[in-house]
Amino acid sequence: MYKHLTHEQHLELAPAVKKLSEIQSMLLPKIMQHHGKSSKAGKHVIRLYNNINALKCELDNLYHEVTNDAQFKEQGHAYYGGKEYADWRNGIDR
Repeated sequence: MYKHLTHEQHLELAPAVKKLSEIQSMLLPKIMQHHGKSSKAGKHVIRLYNNINALKCELDNLYHEVTNDAQFKEQGHAYYGGKEYADWRNGIDR
């Protein structure tokens, strides 16, 4: 039987997922520019993009299952930029 990630474990994992997202963000336009979306490389990088986004979404759902309101208010969406991104998007300057 598997044990779900804890709130703290999600916070430890989130930076690695962010790095994956940053890497694919660099790869996608470069591969598209030089090989196009119909090439094997293009299809793989699009699949990578979709898989990373699906992973972030699923991990975020699991994060919400183990995060109470006070923790969420403090941390924000761990897999979508955290509190700083949420504040920036909402026009809150800290």
